[in-house]
Amino acid sequence: MASTSAHMFNMLIMRRQLFNDYVDWLFDILDKVEHRLSPEVQNWSVYERRVYGFLSERLLDVWLTKHQIKYQEVPVVFMEHQNWLKKELNF
Repeated sequence: MASTSAHMFNMLIMRRQLFNDYVDWLFDILDKVEHRLSPEVQNWSVYERRVYGFLSERLLDVWLTKHQIKYQEVPVVFMEHQNWLKKELNF
Protein backbone atom coordinates (compact mmCIF):
# COMPACT_ATOMS: atom_id res chain seq x y z
CA MET A 1 0.00 0.00 0.00
CA ALA A 2 3.01 2.28 0.24
CA SER A 3 3.58 2.05 -3.50
CA THR A 4 3.88 5.31 -5.41
CA SER A 5 3.09 3.77 -8.78
CA ALA A 6 0.44 1.53 -10.31
CA HIS A 7 -0.60 -0.05 -13.59
CA MET A 8 -3.46 2.13 -14.72
CA PHE A 9 -6.34 1.77 -17.20
CA ASN A 10 -7.09 -1.91 -16.42
CA MET A 11 -5.39 -2.96 -19.65
CA LEU A 12 -3.47 -6.19 -19.73
CA ILE A 13 -2.65 -9.15 -21.92
CA MET A 14 -1.98 -12.55 -20.38
CA ARG A 15 -2.61 -16.22 -20.89
CA ARG A 16 -6.23 -17.28 -20.42
CA GLN A 17 -5.71 -19.37 -17.27
CA LEU A 18 -3.69 -16.63 -15.59
CA PHE A 19 -6.36 -14.11 -16.54
CA ASN A 20 -9.12 -16.36 -15.18
CA ASP A 21 -7.23 -16.72 -11.90
CA TYR A 22 -6.81 -12.96 -11.70
CA VAL A 23 -10.43 -12.04 -12.41
CA ASP A 24 -11.75 -14.72 -10.02
CA TRP A 25 -9.63 -13.16 -7.27
CA LEU A 26 -10.43 -9.58 -8.29
CA PHE A 27 -14.19 -9.93 -8.64
CA ASP A 28 -14.45 -11.77 -5.35
CA ILE A 29 -12.94 -8.70 -3.67
CA LEU A 30 -14.96 -6.19 -5.71
CA ASP A 31 -18.17 -8.09 -4.92
CA LYS A 32 -17.46 -7.82 -1.19
CA VAL A 33 -16.67 -4.12 -1.52
CA GLU A 34 -19.84 -3.54 -3.52
CA HIS A 35 -21.97 -5.16 -0.80
CA ARG A 36 -20.43 -2.89 1.83
CA LEU A 37 -20.76 0.30 -0.24
CA SER A 38 -24.01 -0.46 -2.04
CA PRO A 39 -26.36 1.89 -0.17
CA GLU A 40 -23.87 4.77 -0.04
CA VAL A 41 -22.72 4.70 -3.68
CA GLN A 42 -26.12 5.95 -4.88
CA ASN A 43 -25.35 9.38 -3.43
CA TRP A 44 -21.88 9.68 -4.92
CA SER A 45 -20.91 11.69 -8.00
CA VAL A 46 -20.39 9.91 -11.32
CA TYR A 47 -16.63 10.21 -10.82
CA GLU A 48 -16.77 8.77 -7.30
CA ARG A 49 -18.84 5.83 -8.52
CA ARG A 50 -15.78 4.73 -10.48
CA VAL A 51 -14.42 3.45 -7.16
CA TYR A 52 -14.43 -0.14 -8.43
CA GLY A 53 -12.29 0.76 -11.45
CA PHE A 54 -9.86 2.71 -9.29
CA LEU A 55 -9.64 -0.11 -6.79
CA SER A 56 -9.09 -2.71 -9.50
CA GLU A 57 -6.20 -0.66 -10.91
CA ARG A 58 -4.47 -0.77 -7.53
CA LEU A 59 -5.25 -4.44 -6.93
CA LEU A 60 -3.56 -5.55 -10.16
CA ASP A 61 -0.18 -4.68 -8.69
CA VAL A 62 -1.04 -6.47 -5.45
CA TRP A 63 -1.89 -9.62 -7.39
CA LEU A 64 1.21 -9.41 -9.60
CA THR A 65 3.44 -9.02 -6.55
CA LYS A 66 1.72 -11.74 -4.53
CA HIS A 67 2.09 -14.26 -7.36
CA GLN A 68 5.54 -13.04 -8.43
CA ILE A 69 4.31 -12.56 -12.00
CA LYS A 70 6.90 -11.15 -14.37
CA TYR A 71 5.49 -8.53 -16.68
CA GLN A 72 6.50 -6.16 -19.42
CA GLU A 73 5.20 -2.61 -19.69
CA VAL A 74 4.43 -0.94 -22.99
CA PRO A 75 3.67 2.75 -23.53
CA VAL A 76 0.08 3.94 -23.65
CA VAL A 77 -0.71 6.18 -26.61
CA PHE A 78 -3.61 8.61 -26.47
CA MET A 79 -5.07 9.17 -29.92
CA GLU A 80 -7.03 12.26 -28.91
CA HIS A 81 -5.92 15.52 -27.33
CA GLN A 82 -5.52 15.27 -23.55
CA ASN A 83 -6.19 18.27 -21.32
CA TRP A 84 -3.68 17.36 -18.61
CA LEU A 85 -4.45 20.43 -16.49
CA LYS A 86 -8.13 19.49 -16.33
CA LYS A 87 -7.25 15.88 -15.54
CA GLU A 88 -4.95 16.98 -12.68
CA LEU A 89 -7.59 19.30 -11.25
CA ASN A 90 -10.22 16.54 -11.39
CA PHE A 91 -7.85 14.13 -9.69
